[in-house]
Amino acid sequence: MSQYVTMQVKCTNKSAAIAALEKLGYTVEVHDAPIALNNYMGVPQPGEQAHIHVGRRGIGMCCADFGIDLRDGTVRLCDFSQKTKLGCFLQEYATQVAIQSYEDQGRYVVRQDDPQTGEVHLFVQGS
Repeated sequence: MSQYVTMQVKCTNKSAAIAALEKLGYTVEVHDAPIALNNYMGVPQPGEQAHIHVGRRGIGMCCADFGIDLRDGTVRLCDFSQKTKLGCFLQEYATQVAIQSYEDQGRYVVRQDDPQTGEVHLFVQGS
């Protein structure tokens, strides 16, 4: 049976988390109140709740739901099905936080992704 783990990573920027998941191609649901996360069989897991939700069907067969609890920013994922995808999410989340921070300062950001290395380059203009 799948077991959810709570990562030490804190996602405190709601819009950056949503943008990161969407950039990675996931369909994201956002709820005012947290909803239960399901295991790979579609069974709700007691105590596992999240406001930002990616359903298991949007992730892949035999995967559990992925979620972010906005009450404290914890990332909840099934350790078996999604650990390998966490690195991609964290990189994209950090990129989105940086882009939003620069844009909030009135700066212009150009993003270049290198598909061969997976690196993301941000070019920032303005003061």
